[in-house]
Amino acid sequence: MIFVLLAGMVLLFLFSYKFIDNDFLCPLNLYLLFSIVSVGALLLIYSEWKVNEYGGKAATVYLTGSLCFLVGCCIARLFSQRQIQKKKQQVVAIFTNARIDIGMFKLCVVLLTGAIALYGTYSYLMQVSGYSVLSVGSIGQAIQKYRDMVSQGLLSGDEAKSSLWRLFSYLLYAFSYCTTFVFIKNLVNRQFRAKDLLLLIPFVLRCTECLLQSNRGGIIQLFFAAIISWFISTKFRSGWRKKVNAKVVKIGLRVAVVLIPLFFGSLILMGRYDSLKGLDIKNYSLTYLSGGVRNLDLYMKDPGPGPETFGEETFVTLHTNLYISYGIGKNIVRFQEFRDVDGRNTGNIYTAFRRFYRDFGFLGICILPLLQGILISMLYYRIVRNPRNDKLMFKEVLYCLLAYTTIYLVLDDLFYSSWFSITGIKMLIIAYAAYFFLFGISIDRRGKLYMEFGPLRLVRREHETECNDGGETA
Repeated sequence: MIFVLLAGMVLLFLFSYKFIDNDFLCPLNLYLLFSIVSVGALLLIYSEWKVNEYGGKAATVYLTGSLCFLVGCCIARLFSQRQIQKKKQQVVAIFTNARIDIGMFKLCVVLLTGAIALYGTYSYLMQVSGYSVLSVGSIGQAIQKYRDMVSQGLLSGDEAKSSLWRLFSYLLYAFSYCTTFVFIKNLVNRQFRAKDLLLLIPFVLRCTECLLQSNRGGIIQLFFAAIISWFISTKFRSGWRKKVNAKVVKIGLRVAVVLIPLFFGSLILMGRYDSLKGLDIKNYSLTYLSGGVRNLDLYMKDPGPGPETFGEETFVTLHTNLYISYGIGKNIVRFQEFRDVDGRNTGNIYTAFRRFYRDFGFLGICILPLLQGILISMLYYRIVRNPRNDKLMFKEVLYCLLAYTTIYLVLDDLFYSSWFSITGIKMLIIAYAAYFFLFGISIDRRGKLYMEFGPLRLVRREHETECNDGGETA
């Protein structure tokens, strides 16, 4: 059945690229391409993982969910305000050489926020690990202990990170994305200056914070968002012409060559291995790349007990928020059980479809990917319709923040399980606040304060406030 599944994903991609959108960057094609790679990679470990035993039920669930995601993306494209056309070259050319600047005062605030967030995470790690001072030798052990406590759901209540430190971490999260995107736009628009290197400091601080929390997923998401931002900026500059697709593929392959060694090197830094000599790199790599697809079949054949609470796996972060903040329900651990085939570890990821199926059955397999396809694709096509490249739009920031959830369908669900929660809402609010601080407030040379809310710009003068877009004067 694995060959049927692979053939089905290839056919869906060919249909999508030919008749829906011949753009490698659109959410649908991103997902289908990664699915083909993930399913196809199972052939590299065919005998070790007994892929020949792959069942029809798992293949049906995967293909059905993928088809529903395709339908959702199609609906979003059809209901766009106007049909997407590649005819923006003249408009884009006006903004091609635009530069985006962040003032030094704002940048200092961002860097100070990042330093405080990193110190808070470091102090928290010392607290929960039991070390008074973390040395280079003990930091890997402390990170591993922290990871074990998180996986067991022990870090709640008194052991949870304080609200103040979480706020600074959320701000660093938002600032690191925004400054990285500005760096990329200036580089792509050929307006790079040496001082733009300061914009990468929040990126480095955020990656360091993720390492301290054994959160390589956060680093991968940040890198992926940066890559998507690079591609979008490149497409803006070129007027969204088809020939950029080849450039997208080449850059993607080069980035993969750089990131793969860094990914394995992080295993030593986080204390999981003393060296890579005893690591089965093939099995370990495919656990991340294809383990979800293989484990979906293992789950379908041995599902275990059913859900005790509505949407306990699909909306796991929401349940955790309600329990920790209000004592409602119970504290549900996000991590799922590990699986193996003849003693070979296949990991504890099951694609997003395991969560949907376990909580809602085939109805969840149909509805949840459909809605995700509609929401993420509508956001993407709103970006495509906007020809301006002289500023960083919030919808562009938001899409780059969420784009990783598209390919993560192949690994696990992060769209509903992370963002449909109290924490997800807070992060979106903080992301907009950080964006507004960086780009919505400016002071001209005469001391006038400008605040811009989307198309609405307010100008604060000494004795009055004007609304430039036809609004009332306060």
